[in-house]
Parts: sequence; C-alpha cells; structure tokens
Amino acid sequence: MAVLVAALGAASLVTAGAIAAAPNLTGSWINPASPSAPPWILRASSDLSTLTGTWTGSGAHSALMGSFTTSVNSTGTAYAGTFHITEASNVVDGTITFSIVTANRITVSIRANPGQHSGPPSTFALTRSASHRATIHASFQGYANDVKVVPPLVGPYQLGVSHFNGNITITPQGGGVSRITGMISDSNQPLFSRYPANSMTAQVIGYTYYKAPHGAYTKLTLAIQILDTNGARCARGDQGTLTLLQSAHRLSNGQRSDAIGMAWGARCPQFVQGWINANGGAKTSPGFGGPPNGGQWAIVKITP
Repeated sequence: MAVLVAALGAASLVTAGAIAAAPNLTGSWINPASPSAPPWILRASSDLSTLTGTWTGSGAHSALMGSFTTSVNSTGTAYAGTFHITEASNVVDGTITFSIVTANRITVSIRANPGQHSGPPSTFALTRSASHRATIHASFQGYANDVKVVPPLVGPYQLGVSHFNGNITITPQGGGVSRITGMISDSNQPLFSRYPANSMTAQVIGYTYYKAPHGAYTKLTLAIQILDTNGARCARGDQGTLTLLQSAHRLSNGQRSDAIGMAWGARCPQFVQGWINANGGAKTSPGFGGPPNGGQWAIVKITP
C-alpha cells in the first residue's frame, strides 16, 4: 500500500512541459475487438493533467457502470489512477492505467483491489475514430402499448403506453473528436394510476458505429446523459446506453427487424426499455407489431 501511495503521489508531480506532451484524449473510444460495444467516454482537463471518464457494459452485463479518475505521469505518456465499477449489488474498485500509443490509440490496464477479483490485470486497446469519418445522421421512433407483464417485462410499473423519439447528428471535427447535436425524448403513461407518468430528455455524449459487411445492418451505440426528468431514482447527469439497430431483415410477421434499447445500470428503472417490430402477443394491445398501428414498433434510420 505504501508503494502504491508513493507512486500515485509521484504521478501528480508533473511539469507544464510534461503535461503538454500528452495528447488530448477527450472523446469516444471503442475496443476494436468489440466494435459495436458501448463506447468509453474520456474527458481530459484543460491543462491535460487529469483524465476522467465512464463506460458501460452490454448484453448480459448491460447493468455494469464504470468510472475512473487518473493523473498524467511525468513524461506525458500515460495516465494512472483508480476505477469504480457497479453492477447490481456488486462493487469492484482498483487501479487503472491508460498508456498512450498514439493520439488515437491507447492501452488500458485494469487491476482490481486484492480480495475483490483474482488473476492478472485485464489489458486491452481502445481506439477513437479517424478524422475522415463521414457525418452520421440518426433518427428513431419507438412505441409500445404494454398491457400484460410478459418477459422481458418484470413488473406492472412497466405497463402502459410509451413514446420514444430522437434525432441526432455526429460531425467529425478532426483529431478524433466529434461534435454531437440533437435530442432524445421518452414519455410513459402507466396503465395503472398508482404509478405516476414519467418522462425524460437526454443528450448524446459518445458513440460507437458499426456497419456490417454488405450493409446487412447498421448499429449505433450511444452513451447518453439525462438532461431533465421527473422519474424516480433518476436525475440530471445520470448516464446510460442507447442502442439503435437498423436492419432490412424481415421478421416472421413481415416487418423490419429495427430495434431500440436503453440500459441505465442501477438507475432510472422506468427508462430501461426496448422497442421492436415483432408481434407482442398477450404483452401488447393490439397483439401484432409494426408501425404505425401495431402494439409495439420501432423505426430506425441511420446514414451512412
């Protein structure tokens, strides 16, 4: 422990020249081994002396939320500090290092504190998009009238009518940084009066973009942040993941397989939602899916 404290203390004793040697790592970063996973969101301080950020899990680990705070080393080639991860009732803390390979590629090494996780550190690469990437436009709408608790629903508070929509533009600014504009909104009118109506607006703070070979589908995974909400256990600044899937593949009911999904870790349970075009059966009213009159539907348009 004394060695670790000393090392962290030494990392904070930097000169202006050393800090200047570090590139600005602010932006969205992806793991090239999993390009459609949610992005890591990195933020460098104005003097580049500190690097903070967040990341989220996906799939079976969509409830995972991570954050970190690090300081630059004396040569401006790495940032080191601590991380904090929560996933449901599980909590893991430890040390994290970002080694700078180039301005658009870094190596991340994570080691959990003793007793919280066994084994060697987890090491992987992160990259950010090249400056020549085309501007991305995305518009999306979702609707559902859920009337029965059927998986994936877990409780009656999720029943009722939901409206979801958004329109965003991601414009490359050079140096791996992008300008993101637009807004996301979600409103829910519960089926039962004992549950209050709720709504939220959110902005996009990071992204990963993946277009499958031959244009089979396009997936846009967005790191989003609450701007305004009246939802319980949800507040301005809370962060989550929005996944948009555009696909011309036809479902068994003849509808497109577009899909929208949101995850928020342990926060904002009423906004853990999804919209698809499959037939809802007993879950929705009416039981068939697809716009504009189905019991549930999703429309996603992403270019390019």
